[in-house]
Amino acid sequence: MTRGAPDFSEPLDATFLGDLTDDLGLPKRDRRAFEEALLAASREFLEQRRRPKIGDVRDEIARLAKATAKALDNPAPERFERARQHLDRLTSEAIHFLLRHQAPHDRDVLPWDTSRLDQQDLEKIYFLCCVETQLRDNDGNRLPRPKIKYGPRRSKGRPIDYDQMILIARLGFAYETATGREPFRGKWDRNRGPFVRLVSGVFCQLGEERDDVDMIRKYLNERETL
Repeated sequence: MTRGAPDFSEPLDATFLGDLTDDLGLPKRDRRAFEEALLAASREFLEQRRRPKIGDVRDEIARLAKATAKALDNPAPERFERARQHLDRLTSEAIHFLLRHQAPHDRDVLPWDTSRLDQQDLEKIYFLCCVETQLRDNDGNRLPRPKIKYGPRRSKGRPIDYDQMILIARLGFAYETATGREPFRGKWDRNRGPFVRLVSGVFCQLGEERDDVDMIRKYLNERETL
């Protein structure tokens, strides 16, 4: 069971936190710092969840690429203006994708001036949008034509939930700091160890549909190899 949309200011219920500290047997002097660590990790997690996902960024880039291509094909003022509007509305994630080949410290310095785009700017932007070009034909009789893909692509297989991975690591650090014990697995049944119960409870509080047992196991196994 999951609750409704979590509150960013207080993402974890006070009763839940109290039960959790009781479960871990924390002394009163350590409880407040532990609760604050869990709240901070949860707030950061929710902020990450609000950011555009890969599909949203890909759609942004595709819209920009198509508007830019139209302006290059027919350099009418209204088409340049349309391309400029798409640039102005880009999220920071989309901008970082476009500038993915530049050094990170240069990513806040855009290589174009949206107030006066020229054809050279548009050509550069269109090139940055493209990630793959394939030659395809429809029925085997026509000459191959380019099929262009824009924006970030998903890797094959199940996508890695980096937000959850980071949250589990932060919960592990908070657990070890508060208890003085390293997180451990426990039995993978109803009697799971306290750290696994902690992670599962926080995920439920944050509205996650499931707690990824495999991801928790991966985190704990990696700790054991350090």
